[in-house]
Amino acid sequence: MAFQKPFDSQIYFFSNPSSLNNNFPYKNNTRLYINNFSPTDNSNIIYNELNATETLKNCKYIKSSPKIIPWKESTPYSNYKHNVETIISLLKKRGGKIVLSKTICGIHNKKNWALLTQEYFKSYPNTFRYIYYTQATGCWIGASPEILISKENNKNSIKTMALAGTRSNSLSGQPWDKKNIDEHSYVTEFIINSLISLGITPKIYPAESLNFGDLEHLCTRIEAPILNNIHPHKIATALSPTPALSGYPQNNALTDLALLESHPRYCYGGFIGLELQNEYIAHVNLRCAHFNSNSFCIYSGGGLTVDSNVDEEWIETEQKIKTLKLLFSSNDN
Repeated sequence: MAFQKPFDSQIYFFSNPSSLNNNFPYKNNTRLYINNFSPTDNSNIIYNELNATETLKNCKYIKSSPKIIPWKESTPYSNYKHNVETIISLLKKRGGKIVLSKTICGIHNKKNWALLTQEYFKSYPNTFRYIYYTQATGCWIGASPEILISKENNKNSIKTMALAGTRSNSLSGQPWDKKNIDEHSYVTEFIINSLISLGITPKIYPAESLNFGDLEHLCTRIEAPILNNIHPHKIATALSPTPALSGYPQNNALTDLALLESHPRYCYGGFIGLELQNEYIAHVNLRCAHFNSNSFCIYSGGGLTVDSNVDEEWIETEQKIKTLKLLFSSNDN
């Protein structure tokens, strides 16, 4: 796997060959947790065993075939429209929010994955950028603006954020509309209640607007002490998926999404937790694509409330992944 931290020019790389071959039993304190969207799935873990040079030397031992391959069916506008209208009807009866996703799938000719990675990493310098492969997940690339949870070195506190509400950055400085404010409040309420249920008392900061590429998101930062030496990965698992990726109330949203979405989400909407010594940071798996040597599937979604508009939501989902679409549709040099 390779990753780049926000505003960091260095690309970090490590591999975990012992998951496939017992000739590499060593594991150190650096690891990457990969959690799927489904809250019942266990973590896949990539340990920091070999660096890039060592991986290339030993690549004959670590070849494997993934257990899943990228989804191959793009979501037609007609299906998306039907699902949005169905969800709005449900929400008019009970309130809340549901995050509907869609897929954009196709064939690509990207032979140089290193070049693909470099191009995408350069596109979003203020995000956590990553590419990883495990036998259980296949290969994923993404750029996440959303921190699920973070714990700084030797500090007994965690930080998280409610990141929900999306608009064009051309509206920056203007008041947020009711639809986005309501969508954001559901996420904030869920995170606060989840932390309290773990015995953690959160401190909530004023909402702010964050810019990511052509879009702007509404963000509320939250900080809280860790009690009883609880591992931050346990907190991240308890928070995922947040209403920013599922909906609110969560149980209703997950039930409806299982009936409406024809595609599996796999890693989309889950999270990636990076543990470095006493430091831990987890990002939600967003702006991402699942791909192999010839096909790809890009995932995009948006939060729906009773005030949602079908065409506006479709446009928003297109804006979120336009960079990935261009990368996979361009000819490889």
